[in-house]
Amino acid sequence: MLTIQRRPKTGRDARALLGAEGVNIGLGVISQIILTRTLLDIEYGWWVIVYDLFATLLLVLDFGIPTLVARDGPAKPTRIRAMVHYGLRIQCRIAALTLPPILLIAWIGFDDMRTSVAILSLAIGAALMYLSGTHRVALRAVGEAREEAIARVIDKGLMVGGYAVVWAIGRDGLMEFAMVYAGASMISTIYVIWRSERKLTASPQEDIQPEENAKTLLIRAAPFALTLVILPLMARMDKFLLAGFQGLELVAVYNIAWIVLMAGWAVPRSIQQALLPVFSNASANEGALRTEQIRAMHLVGLLTPFGIFVALPIATIGLPALFPNSLVEARPGEGIDAVSLFVLMLPAWVWGLLSSPMLESTKLSNRTTTYARVILVGLAVNLTAGLLLVPTFSLKGAAISTTIGHLCIHLQTIRTSGMWNNLQCRSIMTMQLIAGILLHIAATTLALTKSIESTWIKLGIPLCCFVLATLLILKPTRADWSTVRQVQD
Repeated sequence: MLTIQRRPKTGRDARALLGAEGVNIGLGVISQIILTRTLLDIEYGWWVIVYDLFATLLLVLDFGIPTLVARDGPAKPTRIRAMVHYGLRIQCRIAALTLPPILLIAWIGFDDMRTSVAILSLAIGAALMYLSGTHRVALRAVGEAREEAIARVIDKGLMVGGYAVVWAIGRDGLMEFAMVYAGASMISTIYVIWRSERKLTASPQEDIQPEENAKTLLIRAAPFALTLVILPLMARMDKFLLAGFQGLELVAVYNIAWIVLMAGWAVPRSIQQALLPVFSNASANEGALRTEQIRAMHLVGLLTPFGIFVALPIATIGLPALFPNSLVEARPGEGIDAVSLFVLMLPAWVWGLLSSPMLESTKLSNRTTTYARVILVGLAVNLTAGLLLVPTFSLKGAAISTTIGHLCIHLQTIRTSGMWNNLQCRSIMTMQLIAGILLHIAATTLALTKSIESTWIKLGIPLCCFVLATLLILKPTRADWSTVRQVQD
């Protein structure tokens, strides 16, 4: 158990991370507005693919070390600093092997110097993002999620400020934007290492011998490292398939709806990041762990209908107002615009949020391969669905395959979380599964029936499903509104 002054707490830490994500969502939207209004559609599509490519390829630098720190650190607080330093040494060795070939290919593979510099800058920025991850998680593990939240805002704020300066002075090319991205990553990395080391130095720490822990650390981290490659692939798989089957212009269209979805994904992501240290801190006592798990399920259940209620008007009003018509309006032959595409993708967010407590509980399994297997099966289902649907249904097929993949993950975590044997957990999980299916039907119907004249089909069915799902989600927690107040403490 963590005994230092500040300990991980679900409500406090989730609020800090959500607050940072809320600020970053606004900053992220501004950055995408600048990029989409400055770059040509084909240039913006290139930016999206190269950015996502490096964000995926360089995940190997993470190697699952931050996840292990968040998983084991709160239960062994005096070893956090040693875990961070040893893990960072491993990450730097991996970087020394993987970065030079990438940088060399970028440098000699293009005749245009500006393109080479842009690629190099994006690679450096992505690498620093992963190398600083261990120190970011260390802050969360010692109960200082607020410090991590500040670091996140600094990173995004510097990037958007730099974009605005580049735009204002008229140097608005791919190279300039990429260099700003790399510069912001450098500054935020320096900041987060400085703050993390200060916090860790202030608490009692003990050294561990690397010779005794290297093999164990690598074996236990390997499944999480594999998972870290798989998760971003699930988020970006459909864009890669669209690029291959339909072209870069449709990637740009898809990315507009995806941006809004990812903005909303800040909610489940922040909750997951806050839950793992809390679950780890309570793992020594089964009763305390079940209490935290039930509290977490109550929280995500309450946030699900509220999030949908907020997201729909934001997407309906915000997308046409903020982004060019060429990216928002329905393309000839596609039959779906950016707003409807977002709605079609929304069930992926629903399943991601509802599965958050179960996913983080799965990470506590003695067999770390369990979590990796869950995500790998989800990716396989997503890829299979994408290969079947994207060539024929294009944008709609890409969105549907994403939702199917996340539904698959949710169904698996019901079994792997270890919560099913508890009667109260089982009751909540069953209600939330039924509610999730209803919300999935509602969103799909609303997105695909825009051209149908029948108001009952277009609005009646989705509204009935939404109301029924909300009642099902709230029913198990009707006697537990105190949970929300406890989460806020």
